[in-house]
Order: sequence, then C-alpha cells, then structure tokens
Amino acid sequence: MAGSVQMSKKDGEGTEAAVGRHFGKVRSVGLFILLVMVSSLTGCQESYLEPYQVKLEGYEQLEQSLYRQTGMAEGKSVIEDESVFDASEVSAAAAGMFCLDSERVLYSKAAFEPLAPASLTKLMTALVTLENASLDETVRLGEEVLITEPGARLCYFQPGDILTVEQLLCASLIYSGNDAAAALAVHVGGSEQDFVNMMNEEARRLGATSTKFKNSHGLDADGHVTTVYDLYLIFSLCLEYDDFCRMIAMSSYDCTYQTAEGTSKQVTWLNSNGFMNGAASLSADMKMLGGKTGTTEDAGKCLLVYTEDVQGRRYISILLGAADDTILYDEMNRLLQKIAE
Repeated sequence: MAGSVQMSKKDGEGTEAAVGRHFGKVRSVGLFILLVMVSSLTGCQESYLEPYQVKLEGYEQLEQSLYRQTGMAEGKSVIEDESVFDASEVSAAAAGMFCLDSERVLYSKAAFEPLAPASLTKLMTALVTLENASLDETVRLGEEVLITEPGARLCYFQPGDILTVEQLLCASLIYSGNDAAAALAVHVGGSEQDFVNMMNEEARRLGATSTKFKNSHGLDADGHVTTVYDLYLIFSLCLEYDDFCRMIAMSSYDCTYQTAEGTSKQVTWLNSNGFMNGAASLSADMKMLGGKTGTTEDAGKCLLVYTEDVQGRRYISILLGAADDTILYDEMNRLLQKIAE
C-alpha cells in the first residue's frame, strides 16, 4: 500500500529534457506552417486545422526530417533508413529496437506506421499521472470503472472503492487493468476526455506527432493510434521517473484497499508480461527491467520490454500487431538476440 510514498523524478527535468520540450513546440509550429503551405497549394482550405490527422504522401518522411532538423533527436535514436533491416525477420505489423546508451537502432519495421497500441496506451496514462499527481493521493472511484466491453481486462473495482494513486498505477501498469486507468484519468483530468486531451498534448510536446489517443486505457476506438517510434519516445520519458521504473519491475503487486462497503479487500495482481510472470522464457543473456503488454482485437498482441545487457547497456524493444502470444514472445526473443550480433 502506498502510505506516504511520494512521486520522485531524477534530479528535475535536466537540460536535455528541457531542450526537447522547447523544440517540441518549435516542431509543432514547423509542421503547422508546412501544412498550411501544402493546403494553399492543394486547395484544401481546412486541412491545417487538424495537422496531426492530415494524411499526405511522404508525410512520414517530412516528419522524420523535421524531427532531426529541430534538434529534438538529440540524445535519441533516429531511424535514418528502414530498408537496411529485413522486414521479414518478424511477422508482427511493426517493430523496433533501440539502445538507450548508444542511440543505436538495432531493428526497425514500419516504425512510423500509425497502429492501434492496445494497453501500451497506459504508458502515457502513467506519464501524465506522474506529472500531475502524488502517489499517496486518495482516490474514491466513480462510475468510470464500470467498463462493460467484452474481454476487457479488469480489476473489478466498484464505484465508491478507495485506493491511492500508486495502487491504481500498479494496477494499470502491472496488471493492465482498464478500470484502473479510467479511474486515474478522472482523478487527474477531472473527466476522461479532459485527461485524454492532456495525453495528446503531452504527445505533441515530446514529438510523438503520429499519436492520437481517444481513451486512457487502450481499448479499441476509431483513430486511437500511435507508432513504434512514438512509443519509444513516450517510454524514454517515463523512465525519468524512479517510481515508474520501480513499478514496471514488479512481477506481482499486493494491494489492500477499502471497498465501497467500508471493508478491507486484499488482492494480488500478477504482471501481464510473460517474461515477468514466468509464462515466457528469456532466451537472450539479458536482464529484464520491465515493460508493458497490450491486447485487443484491432491491435493484436503488443509488447514493449526494457532490458539490460551484461555490459549494462539498456534497450527498449517493441512489437505491435503479433498474431498470438507464442509469436509475440518468440519474435521478441529474436529481437533481443540482435544485441549479441
């Protein structure tokens, strides 16, 4: 239970993060101007009003070029040419593997393709929560936790239950409870929609301009998309929070909270990551530091893992749109084996 634990971030934002945020605004302005110019040439008078939804031929290349030119790529891996990688190595719809310490891209497939991210959405939910709330804040749950979508992963909270922000974050990140994410959204944002607006604003600030969130949990919704590369950017920022790193490293989480009836309820949530809960074996000589899973009908099987090699170098590896769990973990192991190549 959270008790008096407080949110912590490593020594403030730091110069690099501050520069990244500054140039995120510059990049947004650059994209705005670019799309207004294209609009005037094509006769589309309203396209500039929604710059992050406009689909233009070659837009992804323009985005990547602007990302490098504005300086936002400083300290980040940059995918210069995906054609140097063999896309047939994985069957998943998209994939990427990035070294945090050398900025080396070890693999990339469709890394700029907007796709449904399922519960990898909760990484941004956690980030916005950590930026705007303390872990020991008390949350009385409301009707937002009554999610009825078939197959949705739930903690089965009820309106009136009382938990802390930390408990809800663990339920969301470790167990991937959709009702936990919805509760955080309402607590932090005031409403689900206002919180989603905060998520999308944060995505724009950090340069994840192919991302558009429609909810806080990742259940399928039209237009709810992100990319492998945007997830890399989002997760990199999450890692600046020590509490986030601590939570995703747990194989399980024991929670005691007060129910709406005033009784105490004890539950244990297992980590949904097969590498963390023992359902999948890590074949590479790596240390698993954490990650996040996601599964929906539109997204397929998704997985992001955070690992460390024997030299202490850290990696973010991502797969989106795998057909089943066996393929998901087999192909993630295949990516991780590239470290030794």
